[in-house]
Amino acid sequence: MTDGEVSERCVQDLANLVNQECISNVPICLVIFGKLRATPELVNISVGIPLYATATESLVLFRDTQSRKIYVVAAKGAFSSLAKIPDHIDLSQWENLASFDDDAALIEACQERGIEITSSSDRRDTSAVSLGQTWDSSTGVLVDVDQLLPQRGVDPKDLGHLLEEEAFQQLALICKTRRKMTELRSFLIQHKQGEMIVRFEDTHGAGDILQCLRESDTTEKEKVDLAMKLRQAHAANRQNYLTQKDCPSEEVQAMKELNRTIDRALAILAETERAGYTAEILSRKSNRARRADVLSSSDAEIHLSRLGLSDDVKAFRGACSICCGENEIMSIVLKKLDSVEENTSDFFLNFPLVAAQAQQNADLISSQCVCFQCATLIGNRSIFQENLSAILPVVGYIGENRRYINHQLAMAITAGLATGTAGIVQMFMSILDITLETKEWCSFQADMQRSDPEVLYRRQTLEWMLNNLLRTCITRERFSDETSPWVEYPIALSWAVKDWKMNKLDSWMIQYPIKGFNQIMRWYKILGEHSLNADIGQIMVGKLLNVVVSTFMAQLLHSHGDRTWVHPFMQLIYQGFNAINVPRDLGHQSVVTSSRFWLRLQDVLASLLGPHGTQLLAGIPGTSRPSACRRVQLVIFWAIFTQKEHVTAKGFFHKLLLREALAATVLNPTVKLPDEQLIQSTLRSIFIAEGQATDAAHEGVPPFVTPFGPSVISCGKVQCAKLFYDPDNPETLHPDLVRQRRAQHLNDVFQPSSDNGTGLPDPVNAPDRPKSTHYTLHMSIVKVWSALPRSGGDTRSDGPIQRSGATEPSKEDLINGKGVAGFVTRAREHICAKSHRGNVYHSGMEDEIRDLLPSFFEALQIASQRCGLEDTSGSAYVHDWTRNKLAEKIAYEVSLPKAA
Repeated sequence: MTDGEVSERCVQDLANLVNQECISNVPICLVIFGKLRATPELVNISVGIPLYATATESLVLFRDTQSRKIYVVAAKGAFSSLAKIPDHIDLSQWENLASFDDDAALIEACQERGIEITSSSDRRDTSAVSLGQTWDSSTGVLVDVDQLLPQRGVDPKDLGHLLEEEAFQQLALICKTRRKMTELRSFLIQHKQGEMIVRFEDTHGAGDILQCLRESDTTEKEKVDLAMKLRQAHAANRQNYLTQKDCPSEEVQAMKELNRTIDRALAILAETERAGYTAEILSRKSNRARRADVLSSSDAEIHLSRLGLSDDVKAFRGACSICCGENEIMSIVLKKLDSVEENTSDFFLNFPLVAAQAQQNADLISSQCVCFQCATLIGNRSIFQENLSAILPVVGYIGENRRYINHQLAMAITAGLATGTAGIVQMFMSILDITLETKEWCSFQADMQRSDPEVLYRRQTLEWMLNNLLRTCITRERFSDETSPWVEYPIALSWAVKDWKMNKLDSWMIQYPIKGFNQIMRWYKILGEHSLNADIGQIMVGKLLNVVVSTFMAQLLHSHGDRTWVHPFMQLIYQGFNAINVPRDLGHQSVVTSSRFWLRLQDVLASLLGPHGTQLLAGIPGTSRPSACRRVQLVIFWAIFTQKEHVTAKGFFHKLLLREALAATVLNPTVKLPDEQLIQSTLRSIFIAEGQATDAAHEGVPPFVTPFGPSVISCGKVQCAKLFYDPDNPETLHPDLVRQRRAQHLNDVFQPSSDNGTGLPDPVNAPDRPKSTHYTLHMSIVKVWSALPRSGGDTRSDGPIQRSGATEPSKEDLINGKGVAGFVTRAREHICAKSHRGNVYHSGMEDEIRDLLPSFFEALQIASQRCGLEDTSGSAYVHDWTRNKLAEKIAYEVSLPKAA
C-alpha cells in the first residue's frame, strides 16, 4: 500500500534486488492511494513496477481517497478476470477500468471469480520469469533475462514467440527496470535479417554476358559486342522489372515478416523507453492495430514496381565502366556497417549531422561507380568485394523515388529501424559531404585537363546527389520542434538564421554541437545562402563563445579537483606567468594581444576538439577577430574565477547576465564592445591596484639576518629601520610585544586593508585582489633550499619539501654560483603555487630572489660558525624547524654582534 512514487534509481535498485533474491514469481497486489488524476495513465506506479513486471500473478489497484472507490489499473495471471476486458489495458479514461465501491465489493468479486494464487510451496525458486499467459501456453518455460540478452542466434520459432506483443511488452518492462534497454535493443538488431529490398531479376542473361566480359582472353572487338548485348539485356531486364509485380519467394517473405516483427518490437521498446513510471507504461495498442501501423508504413515506404527509372526521370546519367552505356542512371552503393547501434542512440538521433562524423560511418560509401542496373546485377558485393547494404539510384529525390531512397538509407544506416526519415537523410548528406572532402578516390581536381577521369566521375556523381538531396529533402521548419510544419531543407536553414537574430547564444544553431555546426555552415556555402552573409561573422563569434565555454565546462566536469587543465585557458588571457595558473602582473602589457590570442586559441581547440576546432576558427572573418578576442577573454575570465561547478554553456551565459554588468554586451556579438580600458581593467582586476604600490622607503627586499628570514625586531629596510622594541627597556623584547608592533608596521606598509594580526601575507583568493604587496619571499627561499642535497652525491634534505628530481643543484653548487637560475624558478613557483600568499603576481619576483641569495648565504655562514661546524660555507648548516619561532629568532638576532 503506497502513494506509488519513488525515484527512477530506486525502481532499478528494487528490480535488481528482486532478481538477486529470486522472488520474481511471488504474487503481488499493489494498492495505490491518491486523488483521481485526469486519466489513469497519470497514476504513478513506480514503486510497484519491478514486481509487476516479473510476477506471473499481479494486480495493480488505485484507491480514490475521496470517493473510496477502487479501480483495477492492471491485472494478469490469476487476477486477470478482475479487469473489465481481460488481457487488454486501456488507460485513456477511468470509465474503461473495472471498479468497486469498497473493499467488500472487491473481495466478493475475487470470490465469485474463484481467484486462487499459486501457493508458496508450488512456486519456482528462480530468477527466471514468465512473459505472460500466451508465452506460457506456447512454450511452458521461464526466461532468464540476463542469459537471454547476450544470445545472437535464437531459434526463429522461439524468437517468434518472444516477439509476440504480450511477451515482448513484458520483456521490455523488465529490461527498463533493470537498466538493460541498450542490451535489449542490441539483441533485436542482431537478429534482423539482411535483406536486399531492391534486386533486379536477370531474365535476359546479363550475368552471363558480364562474366564473358571479365574473361582475360576476350578480344577488344568481342568486348564491344558483349557490351552492346549487355546494354540490351539491361534494357530488357528494366522493362521486365517495370511491368512485373513484386512476387517474393516464401523465404524472402519470411525474412521480411521477421524484420517487420522486429520493427514492431523496436517500436514497443522506444515507447517503453520514453515512458516514465506512470501507469501509461502498461497501456498498449492491440496487436492488430500495431501490425496495421507497421504494414501501412512499410507499404508506403517502398513500392519497387513504381520506382521511377524511365528515360525522362530526373537523374544523374553517365558512362558505366561495365556495360559501357553512355547515358545510364548511375548508382551509389553503401557498404554494410559493422554495427548500427551508435547511429540509433538518443544523442545521434537528436544531432544527425554529428552522427554522420562517427568513425563507423567514415567508409559507408563505396568507391564503386557504375550504373544502377549493373550495380543491382552485381548484387550485395561490390566489384571491390565489399559487403553492401543498399544500392541507391542517383535520381531526383521526389515521389516514389524519395520513398525508395529513404528505405535504402534506413536499411544501411539504422538496419531498418525507423528513427525518422529527416534525420537519416541529413546524416547521409553529411556523410556524402565528408566523403567528398576526405576521400582521395573522389577528391577535388584543380587541373581538369590532367585530372583522373574516374575520380572526377565519382565526384560528379556524389556532388549531384548531395545537391539534389540538400535542395529537396524535407525537415521540420524549426528542426527539433516537432510541432512546426514540414518544409524543404533550405527553408529550415533560413529559419535558423532568423532564430539566431532573435535568440543569439540561445539559438538552435549555436546550441548545436560543434561538429554539426561546422556542417551547417557548409550547407550555407554549398547552397549559396545569401541571408547568412551579413551575419556570418557574428554567428561564428557566437558559436566560438559557446564552444570555448562548453569545452571549459567539460574539462571542469572531469577535473576531480585538479586545476592544471585551467592553465591553457588562462594563457588565452595573460601574457606571462609566475607559476601554473598564476599570471604575472606586467601592467598594461599583462593581457594577451589579439594576434597572439588566436595562435594560442588554435592550439587549445586543436588539442581538445581536433580538426573541428581548427575548422571553426578558420571560418571567423578577420574583421570579427579583434572583437571576438576580447569577448572570449572576458568569458573565460568569468568562467575561471567565478564558476566552480559544471553547468551547460547556456546555463553559464544566463548566470553571467544576472551577475556581470558587462555580460549583456559581451554575449551579444551584434553589439559593439565597451571601451578597451574597461575591458583591460576587468581582466587585470585580480592584480593589486595601481595605487597600492609600496612607498619608496620600503622598496626592494630586506636582507636575511637569521637563517629563517629578515630581522624580526626592526624593519629590515635601511631607509626605515623602525624598531619593534624599546632599546632602553629589554622587557619590550618579549615575543608578544614584538609580534604586535611588527604586525602593525607590516600591515601599515604592505597591507593596509588587512587586519590578520600577524602582518604576514594573506592567502590569495582570485578574483579578489591580493590584500598585501609583499609575499612569502624569505620563507619560500628557505624551504626550497632545505629540500636540496648538500652536495651532488647527497640525496638527503632537511626541509619540509620533498625533492622533485635528481637534476636540481646541490647547496654547494648554489654557493659556488652554479644552478642559480633553476633555484630561482623553484623558489618562485613555491611562492606562487604552494604558499600562494600576498602579491603572487609580482613581476620582479625572480630579481628579488636573486638579490636575496648573498645575504642568505652570509646568514648561513654565520649560523654555521655559531654552531661550531667544520664547514662554514653554509652548505652544512641544517635548519632546525623547531627553532622557527619568534622567541628563538629574537634571541638569535639580539646575540649577533652589532655592525660597526
